[in-house]
Amino acid sequence: MSRHGSYSRKDVRTASGERLKPVPIQRWHCKEHGVFSFLPAFLARWTRYLAEVVGTVVKAVAARGRPELPVEVTGPDPRTALRWFRGLFDERLKRWLLQRLRGGPPGSQGAHEMIELAESYARQLHLDPREFFSILQSARFASTSG
Repeated sequence: MSRHGSYSRKDVRTASGERLKPVPIQRWHCKEHGVFSFLPAFLARWTRYLAEVVGTVVKAVAARGRPELPVEVTGPDPRTALRWFRGLFDERLKRWLLQRLRGGPPGSQGAHEMIELAESYARQLHLDPREFFSILQSARFASTSG
């Protein structure tokens, strides 16, 4: 594996929608997999918001059953929250996580089940379970590319 340039993520936002300074991202080249980048754990792929913000919103939508933002989050549009939430209902993603998870599946259903699966897998990997949305994004990519 070798370095393959870098770029800056210029539109990173907090829960209030405030923009952060650009975040430098290193690109890498692998002979087998091509070019890719390692994002810091606090960034989520394909979103403008910090991974923690996306996770907070997804949990709130799952708990309320509608695209309503939690009080502490004012930045994302409720339609964006709904789009993030809908990403939890993917059977390939669920199968991918279940194949890798030690122990039995959680007792919950639907979105809560997917959140619990991702949190459990994060703990299994010795990661912070609050980063479950990044785990879901990685699992979604892996479940569709192989």
